[in-house]
Amino acid sequence: MPENSFSRKEGFTLIETVISLVLISLLLTTALIIIKNQTIATYRVGEAAEMEDNLRIAAYWLAKDIREAERVVKTGSGIGMENAFIMKKGENEYVSYFYGTPSRPNIFYRGTGTNYNVNTHTLQPLTNEYLFGGTSKGYVRGWKIEYLRNDGKPAANPGEVVLVKFALYGSYSGRDDPDKYKCLASSAYIRVRVSP
Repeated sequence: MPENSFSRKEGFTLIETVISLVLISLLLTTALIIIKNQTIATYRVGEAAEMEDNLRIAAYWLAKDIREAERVVKTGSGIGMENAFIMKKGENEYVSYFYGTPSRPNIFYRGTGTNYNVNTHTLQPLTNEYLFGGTSKGYVRGWKIEYLRNDGKPAANPGEVVLVKFALYGSYSGRDDPDKYKCLASSAYIRVRVSP
């Protein structure tokens, strides 16, 4: 009888090898996707925490200085030094807050000086700046501030301000979508102006 030339020998057939390679590649692809997604999620959690820290630190200093102030010298809430919110804290001690300078437009600043001229103040950046796609971004993206009298109505001039309500808006993504900004709002009384 002739010998069977198709008898199986040691090793794998071509189809077994192809199926094994496909299964291994699927497992590796799935593992890489999971690792990538976890890395992105970890990065976002870190960025969100950094943004919240920036908002919290800026709000802390702003509320602290409002409570310690004798009076408001200038009201302001826009972008730039010319829109600074300035308070007098003591004899020849002034504090200013504003958002952005021409060289660093995405930073929330606290300035201190011996007069109300913001250009002479020593500036302390309260928030960090980071690059997103080569574009400078800041964790604090803007602020709103309300100046109120004792009766809760808007103050007509800085001398009437007793309560300051403020909101800081932050984001950690590269998108400038105000609807996605996180808001940290607070308020503080100018203690020496509040009647018991």
